[in-house]
Amino acid sequence: MILNLRGGFGNQCIQLSQFKSVDELDGLRVNIYSSNLAPPFVGALKEKAFSSLACHLLGGGLRKILSVMARSQKDLDGSFLKDGYWQYGEVPSVFPLWVANSIKKHLVDVSEEPVVMHVRGGDYLNNKSLATYVSLDEEYYRNALEELLESGVDISRVVVVTNDLDAVSNVLEDLQGHFDGIGFEVAPRGMWEDFSLLYASQNCICANSSFSLAARILRNTHSRNGRTVYPSPWFKARTYEDPVYKDFHPVLVRYERAE
Repeated sequence: MILNLRGGFGNQCIQLSQFKSVDELDGLRVNIYSSNLAPPFVGALKEKAFSSLACHLLGGGLRKILSVMARSQKDLDGSFLKDGYWQYGEVPSVFPLWVANSIKKHLVDVSEEPVVMHVRGGDYLNNKSLATYVSLDEEYYRNALEELLESGVDISRVVVVTNDLDAVSNVLEDLQGHFDGIGFEVAPRGMWEDFSLLYASQNCICANSSFSLAARILRNTHSRNGRTVYPSPWFKARTYEDPVYKDFHPVLVRYERAE
């Protein structure tokens, strides 16, 4: 069986969760033509990795045909070739133990903050992403903080995780004007410190990003308490079915549905 790997670390966590144990990796080959293996999975998959443009194009082409026929985005879940993201409809809120243990080895020691908030920028702001994903503005983060406040969470301190300090400035300016007494901490950090903060936080406001969701799925896998909120709808495009995480709490986002 061949898996066409797509996307970065968060996407790979979810793609690889199709395989429920290390035993299920027997006979698997991983095509890394478009994506390098994320560090947690190098040990288990390095010897299974190869690069093939033909497999990449075949999987993408077949997935597109399935999606056109179904009039919605579909993953290619064949017995010989798998290709896709597995983030449409109900998505499991726990990882298989081999995936969780592989990730956990890379966590760094951080404090367990009361609230961590993820604001996505960078690649999220290109034309393709803006046409696909619902853009999260100040209103979403206001509603998410209100949701935490109404559930009894102390929101007096919020640590912000972002890959784009410019993107977060307008959001924080609005939130500081709306909420009295909240201290927001924003600082540039490395990827694993950001991920570890999202994982360790008691409560988390996710962006529509597999990066922050992967951190919370990992926490949920380890049966740690806390509250996780995420945006709904997730996608702007009509052909994408929004993911549903049954153990987490959706916060509604107002948007204009794209064709």
